[in-house]
Amino acid sequence: MMSHSVLRQIVRRVQTAKFYSVIADETTDSSRKQQFSVCIRCTADDLHINEDFVGLYEVPKADAETLSRIILDSMSTC
Repeated sequence: MMSHSVLRQIVRRVQTAKFYSVIADETTDSSRKQQFSVCIRCTADDLHINEDFVGLYEVPKADAETLSRIILDSMSTC
């Protein structure tokens, strides 16, 4: 419930922002699993930049189709 509350606050902030972007990055962790992180960056009215972590996903393979599906799924969740 807490994570949903935090996510709703992030979504409200992004909806009122004039500019926003999605940041996604894939890396392999120490156990050799591919991890994919998704963040949202937006600006406030005073042009203060907020960057919020949205999710960390384990990916079976790092091809364009899989990574784009994860980005789209995480944005539709928001």
